[in-house]
Amino acid sequence: MSTDSKSTTVASPGSLAAHPRHALPGEWVRPFGDKVTALQRRRRNSEASRRAANDARLGGVALANATATVAFRLIPVPTGLLVERVQHRPAGTVLRQTLLLREQQQFEAWCTVEPLRLEEPAVWTRLRRAGDGVFDDRN
Repeated sequence: MSTDSKSTTVASPGSLAAHPRHALPGEWVRPFGDKVTALQRRRRNSEASRRAANDARLGGVALANATATVAFRLIPVPTGLLVERVQHRPAGTVLRQTLLLREQQQFEAWCTVEPLRLEEPAVWTRLRRAGDGVFDDRN
């Protein structure tokens, strides 16, 4: 790799910095090839089928945006509402968050700070209605 005080760093094709995890700010990162993209798509599809089978087993409501990059599962449990949020990131990593919300006020507070409300308002509205329905059934 070569660096100048005025130019950005450019990674050579065989170097570690050619991979996004090893790239530093300002470095050029080569895009993934067709094989890697196909592998990531296959992994997402297989996880989606596992998730659908899991949803049927656990019950609850499953919601996802059109590209399936963000998915939610709302499962009513005796102590409140279990919310699972799964986000698929571009490099193939998956962020999974699970929350147990005991009261409707907690659910409403969580909904107001969920970034999905700005990115995917239709999915956010369905999420909000499904969660409110769970708490309304309890009362």
